[in-house]
Amino acid sequence: MLAPALNQLNEELDNVIIAKVDIDNVTDVPEKYGVRSIPTLLKFENGLAQETKVGFHTVKQLKDWIQ
Repeated sequence: MLAPALNQLNEELDNVIIAKVDIDNVTDVPEKYGVRSIPTLLKFENGLAQETKVGFHTVKQLKDWIQ
């Protein structure tokens, strides 16, 4: 459900890298970053997780959060 919004943001924002992780196959990620529900978005700056957003959000909400 969130994939179309992330794909749109990936096309609109040149200075942002959007990556998806399948936590069923990469099981250490949820524990490392405290992911307890899906979807969980992590915003990284300079290689460090800075903020977390949980649940579905509109493209505008996500764009505002990223910027």
